Amino acid sequence: MDIPGSSKQSETKCVVLGRTRGISPEERICYFILVRAVAKLKQSVSGTKVYKRVGAGYLPGRYMSGNAVKVTIH
Repeated sequence: MDIPGSSKQSETKCVVLGRTRGISPEERICYFILVRAVAKLKQSVSGTKVYKRVGAGYLPGRYMSGNAVKVTIH
């Protein structure tokens, strides 16, 4: 995480921002950010959840799994 000593995060989610092309899916590099829900402001006025960035990085695609959900980033 970006802040040393505060790596204990609840409900952290991974948002994939992009992937490299031209190689096998498991070898593609995935660029991502880690986010968690903002505790005091769980939803915006429109009813969508608000998240705060808590980290960033990249990994080979073979280490990424889970259920995909579309999100909007502002």
